[in-house]
Amino acid sequence: MAIEDEVAAVKAAAAKKLKLLRDRERKQQQAVDARMLTLMREKHPGLASQLEVKARTQLAAESAQRSTRARTSRAVPPPAGQGTGGNAVTPHDGRSTEDAP
Repeated sequence: MAIEDEVAAVKAAAAKKLKLLRDRERKQQQAVDARMLTLMREKHPGLASQLEVKARTQLAAESAQRSTRARTSRAVPPPAGQGTGGNAVTPHDGRSTEDAP
């Protein structure tokens, strides 16, 4: 086995272990978050309701913003030389249409 193969095998094993550790940490954090929410709802129901409304509002606003960006990025750009504010460049010779004789 070449040294490159050994290095690749070690890297793959390390990546797999890191993924497992990150997954375990993510699951543990989700459990802590769920417990924290339960305790907050029990001990401070009014505050929990206010924060839930605020969180839902923020998430809806972020979703709308992403949708707007997605729609904007899918918009068809204007044809070359139109709507660029001047100095349009032709794809053939690289000269500006305003510089053409």
